[in-house]
Amino acid sequence: MNILADTHILLWSLYDDKKLSTAAREYLMDENNRVYYSLISIWEVEIKHSLGKMPVSPDELLKDCDYMGFMSLHLKKEHITGLKELSKNDYTHKDPFDRMLLAQAISENYYFLTQDDKILQYPSELIL
Repeated sequence: MNILADTHILLWSLYDDKKLSTAAREYLMDENNRVYYSLISIWEVEIKHSLGKMPVSPDELLKDCDYMGFMSLHLKKEHITGLKELSKNDYTHKDPFDRMLLAQAISENYYFLTQDDKILQYPSELIL
């Protein structure tokens, strides 16, 4: 299965945070799954790192994602135009990074691994 990991899932899994659920850990460790990180997550980390709100730099995150064998997902125009689909379902989550990540996952038909309660409310069978 192809899985796009939410930014917090990447950070928690790479830096062994206890907040990562057992189910999420199992999805990430399953050798049959291909785990992707989005360049949107790298952008989010860069912004937060530059504001002093994130101890991990985007360079560190990229290096660690590559080390773990996670694959990168680049932004495509279909991902951006896919944002309109979120609005059709009365999806009210306002975080632009989360919206873009979810749009990417849906556009690519990848499962989206998150522990964000707002995203988990979105009506999609692609959200784990």
